[in-house]
Amino acid sequence: MHLNHPGEESGHWSDRPWLSESLCFVFGACVLFLISLSQKLILGVDPLHWRGYILPVVFGGTAMALIGYYQRRSRRHFRAQLQVESHERQRFREIEDALRESRDHLETAQRIGHVGSWVSNLVTDEMTWSAEALRIFGTTPERFSHTREAYYELIHPDDRKEVGAAVKRALADGSYDVIHRIITSAGEVRWIHARGEVDFDEKHTPLRMHGMMHDITERKVAENALRLAKERFQDFAEVAADWFWETNADDRFTFVSENVPAPLAPIADRLIGMNRMDLPGFDADKQTLRTHRALVEAREGYRKLLYSISQDDGAPYWIEVSAKPVFGPDGEFLGYRGSGQDVTKQQESELALRRSENRFSLAMRGANDGLWDWNLETNDVYYSPRWCSMLGYKPDELEPSLDTWAKLVHPEDKDRVLEAVQDYINGVADGFDTEFRMRHKDGSWVDILSRAFLAQVNGIPVRLVGTHVDITARKDAEKALRESEERFRSILENATYIIAIVDADGIYRYLSPSVRTILGYEPEELIGRDILELTHPEDVSSRRSALEEALRAPDANVAEEFRFRHKNGTWRTIICTKKNAFSVPGIGGFLVNARDVTERRAAEEELERYRNQLEELVDERTAQVQEKSQQLEEALDKEKEYNLLQQKFVSLVSHEFRTPLAIIDGSAQRLIRRKDKAAPEEIATRLEKVRSAILRLTGLIDLTLYTTRLDAGNIGMNPATCDLRDLVREVCERQAEISPEYEFVVDIDALPEDMFADKNLLDMVFTNLLSNAVKYSPDNKTIQVTGSLTDGEVRVSVSDSGVGIPKEDMPHMFKRFFRARTSEGYRGTGVGLNVSREFVEMHGGRIELQSTVGKGSTFTVHLPRNAQEAQREAAATAKPAA
Repeated sequence: MHLNHPGEESGHWSDRPWLSESLCFVFGACVLFLISLSQKLILGVDPLHWRGYILPVVFGGTAMALIGYYQRRSRRHFRAQLQVESHERQRFREIEDALRESRDHLETAQRIGHVGSWVSNLVTDEMTWSAEALRIFGTTPERFSHTREAYYELIHPDDRKEVGAAVKRALADGSYDVIHRIITSAGEVRWIHARGEVDFDEKHTPLRMHGMMHDITERKVAENALRLAKERFQDFAEVAADWFWETNADDRFTFVSENVPAPLAPIADRLIGMNRMDLPGFDADKQTLRTHRALVEAREGYRKLLYSISQDDGAPYWIEVSAKPVFGPDGEFLGYRGSGQDVTKQQESELALRRSENRFSLAMRGANDGLWDWNLETNDVYYSPRWCSMLGYKPDELEPSLDTWAKLVHPEDKDRVLEAVQDYINGVADGFDTEFRMRHKDGSWVDILSRAFLAQVNGIPVRLVGTHVDITARKDAEKALRESEERFRSILENATYIIAIVDADGIYRYLSPSVRTILGYEPEELIGRDILELTHPEDVSSRRSALEEALRAPDANVAEEFRFRHKNGTWRTIICTKKNAFSVPGIGGFLVNARDVTERRAAEEELERYRNQLEELVDERTAQVQEKSQQLEEALDKEKEYNLLQQKFVSLVSHEFRTPLAIIDGSAQRLIRRKDKAAPEEIATRLEKVRSAILRLTGLIDLTLYTTRLDAGNIGMNPATCDLRDLVREVCERQAEISPEYEFVVDIDALPEDMFADKNLLDMVFTNLLSNAVKYSPDNKTIQVTGSLTDGEVRVSVSDSGVGIPKEDMPHMFKRFFRARTSEGYRGTGVGLNVSREFVEMHGGRIELQSTVGKGSTFTVHLPRNAQEAQREAAATAKPAA
C-alpha cells in the first residue's frame, strides 16, 4: 500500500482542499434545503419562497464544509503516523539483519581462525560454548551437557591435572591460560590453547569465567617439524667450522655448502656424488686414514681429523674435519654430517713456531694468562703480550718497569698487594695469591687474579715470576648472582602467601618472612614448633592425615584446608599444598605453600546467604541489573584495552630479553667451539659482549620488577640522609664505564651533600635518564649533566644532542608503554620514563622535558629542598616500602 508523505496531494478527492470543501458545502446546503422544504410543506408555508432557504443553505453548507476540512485533516495525520511507523519497522528489520550478519561474520571468523569462545558460570556450574568451540571438541549442542564435568571428560587424562591447576590459579589471580590436549568424540587427539578471565564481585568472589579456545594442533605439528629441522642444524652447529657437508652410507657427498675449500672451488658443481678419497690432491698420513676408516666402519663420529689437498703451486691446503653419524628412525645408518675448517695458517704457524722457539717461548706465547717476570736485582720487569692486551695495550706501549704496574693498579689495592708481595719475599707468607683491580686503557677497571713463584739462588730471592688472570667476568657473574638472590629475597618478603619447609615429624624448619604480615608471627617464633600446635582442635586429625598422605606420595601435591591461630588470638582459614621434597637438595622435607582465605570463605558464606534471597528481588532489580550490565561491559572494554597494552609490554620485554640472551649464547658457543684456537683479543671481545649483555639484561629485570611492584602498590620510600652529589657522580661514572665511547660533561658541585631521600629510587631515575641520553644520541656522543640549588629546590638536568622528540609526542612521553616516533629502530619498552616519574613524584618532585627534533632533549628533575623534619613527615605519609 502506497502512503503519501504528509502534505502531499493524493488521488482521493478528500485530499484535494478546493474540491473537498466545495463538495461538502454543496452537500450540506442540499440537505438543509430538503429539510427546510419538508418543514414548510408540513406547516403550510409557501415552499418556493426564496427567503426561507438562505439561512439553512448557508448554515448547512458551512457546517458540512467544516466537517469535510477536519475529516481531511484527520485522514492526512493518520497517513503520516502510518508512514513513521513503517519507517521504524523498516529500520528495526535493518538492525536485525545487521546483527544477524555480524553474528554470522563472528562465527565465520572463529571457524576460519579455529578459535572458539566459552563462558563458565561458576555459581550454577553451567558452560556455554560457541559453535566453533563445539566443532573443535568434536561434539554438538545436543550431545554436550554444558557442565564443567562434561568439559573435563573431553580433556586428555594426562592433562586434566594441569588444567585443574590452571583453574585454581585463575580463581586466585583472575587470569586463565593453559595449553592442553583433548580427545574428540571420534577419538582424535587435538591441542588447544585456552585463555580467559574471571569476573569477581566486590568481595572478590569468582562469579564467571569466560575466554577463548584456539585449536593449535597444526602449530604443534609445525613445531615438531621445526624441532626436527633444528636438530639437523644443531648437528651442524656441534661440529661447526667453515665448510659443511653431508655424505650417504657409501661415503659419497649428498650436500656441500657453498664455501668449499679453495682447491675444490673449480669442481664445486661436481662434488655431489663423489667419494672423499676421490678428491683431486687429497692426502692424509697413514695413521689418520686408519683412524678414519675404523671410525667409519664402527659408525662412530670423529673430530678434528687433519687432511691436506694439494694446491696449484703444490703447497698443502690443510683441512680439519669433524663429523657425526646419522641414523634413520629404525636405526639404519644413513651417512655422516660434518664440517671442514681451513687450518692452513694454523698449521704453517705451528710448524714455524716449532722450528723457531724453545719450550719456554712456546709456553709464553701459548698461555692465555698474562705473564710477568720481576728481576729483583735489576728491578726490571717483563710483561708478556697477553699481560698487556688484557689491559688494552700493545707491548710497546708499556714501559718494562715496576712503575708501570704501580700506575695501573687501583689506589685502594696498591698497598695491600705490595704488602702481600713483600711478605712472600721475606718468607712471612707461604705464597702469593691475591686479587686486585687494574685500569684498562679505556678507563674501566679489570679484576685480576695474580699468582707468583719466587726464584732463589743460595737462599737469596732473585726473581719473582707470576701470572695475571682476567676474572672480571667471574666478578660480574658473582655480583649478578648476589643481586638475583636479593631480588628473590624481596619477592619472598612481599609475597601474599607463605612458603614453609616442614620435616617428617611435622616440625617447621623454615618460614618465609610473609608469615609476619599474614599470621602476625616472626619466623623465629614458629621455627622448631609442631605444625599442629596452633591448629584448630577440630582440624588436627585432617592435618595429620594430609601429612601422612604426602609422605606416602613423593610426586603428588597434597592440598588441605584448616584453621590456624593468629598471634592476636583469632582463627584464620588457611589453604595450603604440600609436596614431598625430601630428595631435593637444600630442602630435605615437605615444601609447603599456604594462603590465607579467611575473607574469601566469609565472602562465600555471605554469598550463599544472599543467593537464598535472590529470587525475591529479581523482578524489582531487573532495571538495575541491566544498568550494571552496561557498566560491566564498559569496564570490560577498558580491561581489554589494558590487556592489549600489557601484551604489548610483554612482547617488547620478551624481545628485549631475547637480544642479550642471544648475544650471551652466541658468544659462549663461539668460545666453546674455539676454546683451543681463539686469540686472546677474540676472547676479550666476546667476554666484553657477554658482560654488556648481562648488564643490559639486569637493567631489564630491574625495570620489569619495579613495574610489577608499582602495579601491585608495593613500592614505597625508605628515605635517609644521603649525598646527592656523590649519588649523581656515581651514576655518571657507572654509565661512562658501560659507554666508554661517550663523553660525559658533569657539573654538579652545587648539589647538596645531605639530601633526605630514597637513594635507591633516585639512582634508578638518573640511571634511566642517562641510559636514554646515550641510547638516543648515536652520532653526537656528548652528554651533559648539571645540578643546581635554587629557591629551596634541587634541579638535576640530563641533556643530549640526539634525535629529539616531536612536539606532539611530548605530552605522552611519561605514559606507560608510549614511545616517540623518533625512537623507532632503538630498543626500549616505553616503561622507564613512567617509572622514573613515579619515583620523583614520590619525593614530592616533578620531571620537566624540553626537546627539539634533531637537536636533542633535556630532562630536568625538580626535587624539594625542605627541612629534614618536613621531609620525614612526607615520607611517613607515603606507602611503606615493600
